[in-house]
Amino acid sequence: MGTPVSADPGTVRAGQLYQCCDPRHPHRTIRVMDYTPGDTRAVVVDARTGQYPRRILASDLHATPVTRNGTPRRDGYWLISAPRSERD
Repeated sequence: MGTPVSADPGTVRAGQLYQCCDPRHPHRTIRVMDYTPGDTRAVVVDARTGQYPRRILASDLHATPVTRNGTPRRDGYWLISAPRSERD
């Protein structure tokens, strides 16, 4: 499992990478392609191939792989990488 990104974790932005929280699919990653703050959905694609564009609920994109009480998440996706412009 990767390391959570700490810089402004609660904000969804285009270019961010998220990893699946479902333990059956630990290697499934997505990249946010488009998101307007305040929208309920974000456009994402498969991070490895750039294929399979789809809209998912922004509320399914989490800053950490655990809940507030420390329980591992079992649904949604957790932030593993900020957009390139924020890493440079």
